[in-house]
Amino acid sequence: MTHNTFLPKCIPLCLRARVFLSVLITALFVSGVFTIPKILSGELVHAQVSAVWPAKIDLRVGESASYTLQSGSTRTLTLNSYQILIPRQKVEATVQVAGGGRTDTHTLRVSFDGTPVCVNGLRLYAYAWKEANSNGFEPVGEQGGFPLTSGKDVGFGVSDCATTMFPDMEKYTYPFENLAFHEGVFLQTFLDPDGWAHSAYDVGVHSGQRALAITDGYAYYTWYAGQGYVTIKEKQDKYSTPGWIITHIKDGTGLVSEGQFVRKGTPLAAVYGDPPSHYHWGSTPLSTDFGTWIFGQEIWNYEHRNDFPAPRQWLVLGPFSGGMNSNILSNNENGNIPSSILPKKGATVGGKTWKFVDNLVNSVVRMGELVSAAPFSGYEVDRDPLNSVGYAATYIYAPSATTATLKWGMSYGGRIWLNGTSVFNGIDNWYSTYNEATQSPLVIDKYTVPLSLQQGWNTLIIKTNNGNREWWNMRSPWLFSPKIGDAAGQKLPQLVFSTRDINLQATPADTTIALSWQNPNFHGTFVDTYKLDVATDAGFSALVVNNRDLGKVTSYTITGLNAGTTYYIRVRPYNNADMGGSTYWQHSDAVSA
Repeated sequence: MTHNTFLPKCIPLCLRARVFLSVLITALFVSGVFTIPKILSGELVHAQVSAVWPAKIDLRVGESASYTLQSGSTRTLTLNSYQILIPRQKVEATVQVAGGGRTDTHTLRVSFDGTPVCVNGLRLYAYAWKEANSNGFEPVGEQGGFPLTSGKDVGFGVSDCATTMFPDMEKYTYPFENLAFHEGVFLQTFLDPDGWAHSAYDVGVHSGQRALAITDGYAYYTWYAGQGYVTIKEKQDKYSTPGWIITHIKDGTGLVSEGQFVRKGTPLAAVYGDPPSHYHWGSTPLSTDFGTWIFGQEIWNYEHRNDFPAPRQWLVLGPFSGGMNSNILSNNENGNIPSSILPKKGATVGGKTWKFVDNLVNSVVRMGELVSAAPFSGYEVDRDPLNSVGYAATYIYAPSATTATLKWGMSYGGRIWLNGTSVFNGIDNWYSTYNEATQSPLVIDKYTVPLSLQQGWNTLIIKTNNGNREWWNMRSPWLFSPKIGDAAGQKLPQLVFSTRDINLQATPADTTIALSWQNPNFHGTFVDTYKLDVATDAGFSALVVNNRDLGKVTSYTITGLNAGTTYYIRVRPYNNADMGGSTYWQHSDAVSA
């Protein structure tokens, strides 16, 4: 007998299978920050492993580059192709990595919603691509040379998966005071319509917001073309040495003396004036373009790995018209909804499809970006109709029944269901009254919602909308803030969030259980092998099979079991090079042999 993956309870002869993410992928590419990247050219190039920053490898289609791992083994990276799915805003690159007795092929996103992926020992982040504008010219940086080497098609940041890309993350801090990642009134990472590359990224802030020193260094100020620039330099040299820069300070004040040495986190400048005020964060004198975008994400994730326990990956559905009174998942969404509603990637509801998305950080969720066809690229800025509604879902695994706390904030309306039971329903009046010049568009931790989690998997579904507020030819951002942890808003390490599924199936017979599953096709995923755990308890403390390496297969039969005994099973897609062998996600199931 074969059992479906989404049954509500564990009972004898039944299988529950849902995926849960157990580690963040912490890798990035930044060029020109206190070091000059190696620019590669030629048909076959060679780079030694970098102990601090990844190598910059830009390739034409069909071109290869070799890279020596810390172990001494060599990998050859080849750009097979790249596809512009949406001009200037959604791009994928297909690469091949050969070496170590194997050859692997993988397709990864470029910039915007791209994430670093380990493939055959190489950590790859695709940061830029070649694309002609309407006049047939390759785009170049508005504030300096476009970082992609002339004549190349896709640029990569490359490092050894066995090493940490930034071994001293404690040296850095997120440089925007009291502003969570994605909390700003707007963000900008995209290419402008005329083909200019938008270097680094813009963070919307309100008057009085202070910019902080990202690391220890010397502070310098410049006023040019109607805006202020503040830089933090490794050396006492204002103009020639690389450093971090924050610009677009159109009306502000410096807070330390010119050339003063400061420690990380020191307030350097405060912005004042009417909206849309913002900071533009990058590096100087070289343009890092999308490198700063992902570096900021990784700093945030490192600093807030315990105090902002929000799911990073989501299943999202939408947008729909009709606002909070629309009923898409159920006939009546004012109260409880059926507990049998189990969102799954690819399932169609209301004419739209649940899709897997990565918010990139454990922080405020920028819902308007996640429901976009090209997240974080500006593709659908101001395109969603006013009062649109959307759904976000995650699964929460608890090894035993427990009560967690949801610290909740939203930019307008919100409804939340846990296992079908309504736990929150409200409209935040802050949306109508906040001052966009001086206040944040949402209040983080405004509401406290108890979550009574059952043992095993729990389904959390969130419904929000973007309201109808506009100002300065912009729309108020569509945001929500979902910390799921203890009463103080801190991480509960026993809880696991999941949105991924490999359609694990089980067929029990006497003393065996036959397993089968599918290779995942989620963005940002590459699997080297699968690992198996089998236990007689949900907490996996009484292990019968411990971390068994199954190889890159999609079926396996567990033998030697005791008839009539309930077993808990984890099949774990695994990358054996990523950050020293980290697990991407896991499936937990209960089956009686």
